[in-house]
Amino acid sequence: MNDTENGWTASERDALGALRRDVPAPGPLERAVVKELEARGLLRMGRGPSRWLRSIALLAGAAALFAAGFLIGGRPTSPKVPPSARSRYVLFLEGNGEPPPGEETRRVREYKLWSRRVAAAGHMLAGEKLSTETWRLGGAPAAAGGEAVRGFFLIAARDDAEALEIARGCPHLRYGGRIVLRKVAPV
Repeated sequence: MNDTENGWTASERDALGALRRDVPAPGPLERAVVKELEARGLLRMGRGPSRWLRSIALLAGAAALFAAGFLIGGRPTSPKVPPSARSRYVLFLEGNGEPPPGEETRRVREYKLWSRRVAAAGHMLAGEKLSTETWRLGGAPAAAGGEAVRGFFLIAARDDAEALEIARGCPHLRYGGRIVLRKVAPV
């Protein structure tokens, strides 16, 4: 008759309780089990740092690399004038044709350096070079000889004078291009 929850009789339970629990496994059996566990990758004995120690070392290394990248890259600079006190302007870069072969890369680098300096001063909001694909919708056709917009920069400035000063520093003017500066209408 079963008198326990797991279906054992009282005599079965007494017999189980009487078994010795401190009996070591025979040497060859223990070695065989350890060898099999090692072969399956479930047990590592005496072979370098434990898995948790390696995990901690990897996390510490990742944190150190992140900190180094943060220090090397620098933190973004905050604008010198609060955003609420600044107006936004778009610099449309027009004309200057295609640069001579081999010159494109150097000019792109120069424009990037200029935009980084403007960003470091807290004025650059966005900027991109535009492709030559253009679609014109509605209105009268464009005037003959009109020059294409080749790129733009979106900047923030205290006032019109500061926006003009920033625009005058753009390398586009040195290569015969023209900049159209437009203030973004307040919302």
